[in-house]
Amino acid sequence: MYEVKCFSNRPDFILYKDNEPELKVHFQRGFRAESNFNGIDIQFKPQNAWGRKFDIIHDGKDVGDVIFKWKGQAIILYVKDNKTHSFLVKPKRMLRSFEVYNQNEKLLFTIKKSSGLFQRLSYTVVLELEDLRDIDLRELMLYCCYTTMIIRKKASNHA
Repeated sequence: MYEVKCFSNRPDFILYKDNEPELKVHFQRGFRAESNFNGIDIQFKPQNAWGRKFDIIHDGKDVGDVIFKWKGQAIILYVKDNKTHSFLVKPKRMLRSFEVYNQNEKLLFTIKKSSGLFQRLSYTVVLELEDLRDIDLRELMLYCCYTTMIIRKKASNHA
């Protein structure tokens, strides 16, 4: 089982698998964030001041984008091994959960808010479909969790 744990009032988070830390994402000023995954330095950088489009950077090379759409939805596009991958992240239930779909509109997994008084900033990842050929699930979850944190941060800025 995967779990995402956030820190106090910051959007930083750690992705755990079976209670073991897999990777950590550190947010910087604004919507910038960085992580290290399988020895690759990964950065997320806004493309403009409006915060609608973000670059996914691997070791200094632009490999994809996170694009925010109307109604809080986001599209994650990235290229790996000369193949473009596309995913849709949809917020549900007043940002209590997020559903992640592939380009064929199949539900891959859900990121659900954990229950419990002291887990208000934690999420559990529920796999719906494990057929993720050509995709590293942890890498996809890194992008999706970053996206959900931005959605929540944008919503709190408008509240």
